Parts: sequence; structure tokens; C-alpha cells
Amino acid sequence: MKILFKITLLLFLAGHVKGQIAISADPVGGVPLQGSLYPGIKGSPYLYDDWEKGTVVLKSGETWKDLELKVDIHKNTVIYKDPEGTPKQIVKPISHVNFNDKPSPLLIMQNGVYLQLSGGKIFFLKKLTKITVENKDYATSSTEKSFVINTSHYLITQQLGLKKIKLSQSDIEKTLPEFRKEIKDFTQTSGHSKLKSEEDFIALFNRINTPGD
Repeated sequence: MKILFKITLLLFLAGHVKGQIAISADPVGGVPLQGSLYPGIKGSPYLYDDWEKGTVVLKSGETWKDLELKVDIHKNTVIYKDPEGTPKQIVKPISHVNFNDKPSPLLIMQNGVYLQLSGGKIFFLKKLTKITVENKDYATSSTEKSFVINTSHYLITQQLGLKKIKLSQSDIEKTLPEFRKEIKDFTQTSGHSKLKSEEDFIALFNRINTPGD
């Protein structure tokens, strides 16, 4: 009878420990969010307001798939839901995020979040930031803060590193003198006779980055 009791007790304890492990299992190991992140500020600090499923790739190479994610482009942080549904911030260094329903990866750097618009010999990136602005109501003398998105464009090459650019043909030719022939050929043959819009530059860098071109 004592032996049977001991076996029953061991099985109960093993099941209890296993249950505890299952409940607390969170491979990401993030930090829970506490309270309201931005009290008194109108709007959203996130790139996408809704939770979006995606994959997080760390700088170490570790990968987490099918997480529910939000990217805070005010603080340059990534938030996910743990298995319990609790929002947490990822604290390990992130390389990039791929959303399941979005075509372009997000590069997460210390100085900002960048959307990759083209990649290869030349990486063409859009930096996405939400800043806070103050709007004063002179009738009531009250001030209201709100989030506003701010964008800028960058290139990455082996020679340049990360460099901010203007969306103008003259600036690109000065920045990339070794690609002047490719730029000239593109403007003469592609239907993009003047490079001035983001779409123009995406098409240009996709042409340059296409193997064999």
C-alpha cells in the first residue's frame, strides 16, 4: 500500500511540474508591458495598428515564427503576444521582422526601423518613425499631443555603409557615381525618364539588383 501511494505521489508531482512548465513556456522571453505606454498622446505609435502574424529573426540567427506582432516605431521596439496572450516586448537584439501578409521585411536597427524596398548590390530602405507633435487650441489654451509618421530614405552598400539620400536623380548620381551608366540606361529605356518618386527608385534599384543586368 505504501509503495502504491509513493508511485501515485510521484506521478502527481511529475504531472504538476510538467503543467507548470507548460504554463510558463515562452521561448521568446520578453518583458511584459506595464500600464499605458503613452498616456495623453493621441494616435498609435505602431507601424500597423492591428496585430499581424510574422517571423522575428534575431541577430544571433535564432528565429521565432508565427508570432502576433506589433512594431513600435516611436521607440523602435517589437511587441508580441506570448502563449497566454500577454503583450511583451522583445529585448534580445533583432535583425529583421517578416510579416506573413506584407511583401517587404523590416530591418530593426538601434537608430530606427527600416522597410526594405529593394535588396542586392544596393539596399534601398525607407526609415519609418512616429514622432510626437503638439497642437495648441488657442480658444481653450489647451495643448494636445499626437503621433505623426515621419519617413526618410537610405541606401546600404559595402562602400557607403548606411547613408541617407534625397529622392532626386542628381543626388543618387553623386552618391553612386559607379552606377551612373546603369542610371542613365534605366532612364532612357524604362519609361522612368525622371527619377523623383519612391516608385521610380524602387524600379531603378530592382533593375540594378537583378542578376545578369
